[in-house]
Amino acid sequence: MTMARARRRRLAAYSAGAIVIALAASVGIAAVLIQNAGIGRSAASASDMRPAVPVCGFPGALVGKIVADAPRDQDTEPIGSRYRLSLNDDLHIAGLYMTDAGALVESQKDDGSRVFAPVTGGGADRGIVVDFDRDTREPHNNGSVAVAPDGTVYAIDSYEGRRDIAVFDARGTQTAAIAVPKSDASEEHPLDLHGVTWVPDFDGEPVLLVGERGVVTHIFREDGTYLGVSNSLPGAIIGASGNLVTAVEPISTDTVALSVTDVATGETVMSASYRPADGESGAGTPGLERPGAVVPAPHADGFLIYEAGESLTWVDSIGVRRGIWLGDQHSSPSPVGDIVTHSGTYWMSVTVEGEESVLKLSADEMAAMLATPVSYKAQNGPAIAQLGIGVGVVSDAPFNHADWGEQLTVSLRFESGWGLLDGDSAADDLEFRYSIRGDPLSAQPITEPERDVDPEVGGGEVSLEVPSAVPGPYELSIRMVDGASGETRSAACFRYSIGAEGSDLNLDDLAPGAGWGGPDPLRGVQLADRLGIGSFRLQLDMGTLIADPAQTPAATRIDWSNLPGAADDATSVLDGFRQIRAASDYALAHDVEVIVQVGQNGDAERAAVDAGTWDGWAGVIVAAFARHAPGITLWSPWNEPNVSFDSGADFSTRVDIPFARAAHAANSEARVIAGNTLGFADEWWTDAATTPLCQEVDALAVHPYTGWNRSWEEEGFAGAGAGYDSFRKAIGAECADLPVWDTESGWTSDGTLPYWTQGSKVARKLLWNRLDDVAGWTYFFSEGGWGENNLSWSLIQYESHVKPGALAFAAVSRTLVGLGTPSLVDTGIPVAHAAAFADAPGTLAAWTDEARVDAELTATAATATVTDQYGATREIELTNGRAEVVLTSNLQFFSTSDGSEVHVAPAEPFGDDVLRGAHVRASSTAEGSDAQIVTSGSVNPYLPWRSGTAEGRVDENPALTVSLDKPVTINRIAVASGSMECCETGLRSYTISVRSEDGEWQRVASVEDQFWSRVRISEFDPISVTAVRVEVPWTTIRDTRVLDVNYSGLVGGLPPPFLGVQTASSEAVSIAAISAWAPG
Repeated sequence: MTMARARRRRLAAYSAGAIVIALAASVGIAAVLIQNAGIGRSAASASDMRPAVPVCGFPGALVGKIVADAPRDQDTEPIGSRYRLSLNDDLHIAGLYMTDAGALVESQKDDGSRVFAPVTGGGADRGIVVDFDRDTREPHNNGSVAVAPDGTVYAIDSYEGRRDIAVFDARGTQTAAIAVPKSDASEEHPLDLHGVTWVPDFDGEPVLLVGERGVVTHIFREDGTYLGVSNSLPGAIIGASGNLVTAVEPISTDTVALSVTDVATGETVMSASYRPADGESGAGTPGLERPGAVVPAPHADGFLIYEAGESLTWVDSIGVRRGIWLGDQHSSPSPVGDIVTHSGTYWMSVTVEGEESVLKLSADEMAAMLATPVSYKAQNGPAIAQLGIGVGVVSDAPFNHADWGEQLTVSLRFESGWGLLDGDSAADDLEFRYSIRGDPLSAQPITEPERDVDPEVGGGEVSLEVPSAVPGPYELSIRMVDGASGETRSAACFRYSIGAEGSDLNLDDLAPGAGWGGPDPLRGVQLADRLGIGSFRLQLDMGTLIADPAQTPAATRIDWSNLPGAADDATSVLDGFRQIRAASDYALAHDVEVIVQVGQNGDAERAAVDAGTWDGWAGVIVAAFARHAPGITLWSPWNEPNVSFDSGADFSTRVDIPFARAAHAANSEARVIAGNTLGFADEWWTDAATTPLCQEVDALAVHPYTGWNRSWEEEGFAGAGAGYDSFRKAIGAECADLPVWDTESGWTSDGTLPYWTQGSKVARKLLWNRLDDVAGWTYFFSEGGWGENNLSWSLIQYESHVKPGALAFAAVSRTLVGLGTPSLVDTGIPVAHAAAFADAPGTLAAWTDEARVDAELTATAATATVTDQYGATREIELTNGRAEVVLTSNLQFFSTSDGSEVHVAPAEPFGDDVLRGAHVRASSTAEGSDAQIVTSGSVNPYLPWRSGTAEGRVDENPALTVSLDKPVTINRIAVASGSMECCETGLRSYTISVRSEDGEWQRVASVEDQFWSRVRISEFDPISVTAVRVEVPWTTIRDTRVLDVNYSGLVGGLPPPFLGVQTASSEAVSIAAISAWAPG
């Protein structure tokens, strides 16, 4: 689906309707005070936050923007006073004004008229009504009105050829009409004049400023005295805060400047240049969506830029980012209207959980809100981490991607006018420094040292040196530094990618139709081809296609204009199918399967099933596709039915089987993929298999998501008898011959660790699918930004960049072609896997359970080629048939030059795990956890051991001790952390000690900042031991004593806001396995 937001710019808000200022009571608007509304909290110190690994775009103290600053269970400290506005359905907040009597809220009616009322309530004696005679004049809008401190209202009256400022007193009576002389910009149009602004001090007295055509500003005293046209003030004023007027004016053919001018002095005190949004994706520097009011920041430290419906941004005098308050309709204030400040107090219109309100904040409260940490996700990362307005890293390629052999140019761009105030440089002391890293999970990770860049004050571009010869994804972290103090002022993260040889991921020639919720049909099929997915799911919404599902099915009763991808002006059946037909033709030509999913547990399909019309509608829809898109023959009834149907037999009988019979009758080429359950759902499928389902359908499908974003192996799906093995056992012999599909699954890519592991997990699952004989995998989903909890599942981030998962999918799917059927082979390495291929004996694939281990490659050939999961290749020489290699969680292919067999073995042989089955004693254990699991012999238990409390109190010394029955000599110990891919803690720092035969304990390893590898093998000199102990120390974060663990992998190991920061031990330490081996 494609989701778009309507963009309403205050600068050009020429909506129809006349100006009305009305009594609150008379139009149904009321303000209710909710004291100390509990929105936000004060920010804590950021002096002791050190991530285990750098977080791209958040160097040094800037990481505090995304790190928890309060305990998870602490009630949110109330900040400010919230005034909830009870509005009529046709009223919407449009602005705020300050008067001597208090704040006024301006609302706009659907007909364009406006209503003003006191924010803090009031009756008829405090309200005013100003009404132009709308019956005799054409309705139009000349922009903002001005409200003076005494309540006088000034509004443009351009009806019947007039060019007046209409003046109304506090009773709503028009007292004067000030004529506005014509200027050189006049075109004798009703909309020549735009907006009235009141400022308190121009040559010592208040004045009114009236804009004309965005190029001229007229100046009047309050008594109507005309002072002429200003040569120094901006011509496109959009608001004011005291004497500071805000304007947006062009400074070049493609750049505008948001400026703040002090009317009293004529000095420009803030200027930020940027390119206005043009609808193109991620190719430019940060700009502003719809700038509105600009007010001084708390304690006169910069400025706050209000973008209605977007954010409140804190910047310095040249637009350098200081902080941001993002809108969130569900859980925090979302700016929707305006902001004003007076005497150190801020009034801001917001939406809180769908309710329109006004929030009153002191300067300290506003500063605290701007410092409140934000959850770091793919969708908001670019908004949180910015250098500033009009300055950023850009490339010359769509999605910042270059295919193999192409040159990618990456530059630091400064928009025209950047860094200037009144023509003079305000950025002389600023420096820029950037560093680059490739995938840190790679066997040979690429890192580039930090380099310096001087700014181009006034505008320009500086080319950046970036590695582009090796395929793969890259992160460029850049920071703006104060040259005098060395302080990092702001920072950003730029992601780019290089494609593998043979891949085509230049996406600028794809069909249009990218969407937040996924691509339109033709673009989706093209992406399935380019990425190597091989299939695309087309979802039909029965509720929009069929008005009454209970009526007799007929093609004429289907609104085909609501098909996915149909143009807005589609009227005929052919129009509705036009893009789907194009997608069908492309799919046939490029061997892509299109799966049409009909319904998804919605009310419409439920109604059809209950009315007995479900099979009839299925037949009509399949027949229509056979006529208009004959290349589409795969069908999928419903989505994840086990969520709503407890009985698999019931669903099969009422939905899948009738659909299959109808589909086959309507099109003999139709193939029906049944089930599509969330997870393997073995019991549900066993129930379904008791029906004739497998005699009626053509394939079965599951959505085998892993829990908590874990890998396929850590979830346990790769184990013998688990995953697809268990599923096939559940469906039984009657269904054994049917192809099995994965029609929906994927991994999120939000945060430091998940961004990179998406590529690794995708690559490995492609191979596991071959090993498990999976007919197809429709990844969820190819391109977009949508996801539950605002997480991003896509392979290509909407209007942004190509992710590691996309590069891996394209490269690995291509590599696997022609290799033949894979089979697992033993490596002799307990945490490593390898697969050989029937048709390519000289090729071996190898990877680990999220560990980094040294290994030995053996073959008779003189050389071998190593191909990583992104398609990067390198040659290695074998000496006496051997070569040292490194195995990681990233999939690698090893191919010999002469096609001879190739094997992987440990650099030093592993014997038995001497700790397997040994007794474990825990200092504490969380409820539902079992310490004994750590000696199960597997680094992939479903649930790891987690620390708890000791006698109801904090466990001050979380530890696990594994005791042996007799002394054993060892020289390697592996400790596996629980998963931290999503929302749980993992190991970061710990010590490993052993007890010798004499009973003395000695430390053999100290691990610090474990992050990229879930499993860590520590080596030491051989020693005879009777026990092994793992202990986790304490540290401080934000002046809070906490265990030194990774608080998920989202923020480099530091706690994200939802996890909180608190002194606690329960659930904090997570250990999945402890193993030890004797010398080889």
